Amino acid sequence: VSQTGVVGIVINVSEHYSIVASLLNKEIRVSSKIARTGHVGSLMWTGTSATEGLLTEIPQHVNVRRNDTIITSGYSTIFPKGIVLGVVHKIRQNKGTFSDIFINFTTDFSNLDYVYVVEALNAEERRALEEKATGGL
Repeated sequence: VSQTGVVGIVINVSEHYSIVASLLNKEIRVSSKIARTGHVGSLMWTGTSATEGLLTEIPQHVNVRRNDTIITSGYSTIFPKGIVLGVVHKIRQNKGTFSDIFINFTTDFSNLDYVYVVEALNAEERRALEEKATGGL
């Protein structure tokens, strides 16, 4: 993470270096929530602009507003809850039951010098418990 929000996910480490997959990678999905309403969805990069992400899986009945803040949900072991991801700038209703919610990332990916690595200290215990509860599903 940076001072302004999420940057990406550490995918490999050595003694002195880390490799990070940026949020600007179409394979990365971040469990996210609308801070004002608490509704949870999945955030990904749109693939078109380094400033824009797409929040999916938010039902159309949710009252999403421009300028709503999108934060990490805390529902995974990758990020703790409450880290800022971006701000809603456009909502598009689909023919189905969900809306496409476009956000502007709060992280300026063209101007990063220093980032912080967040370590989930109890991640392995949590994963083991979740696997035991779901039978490995």
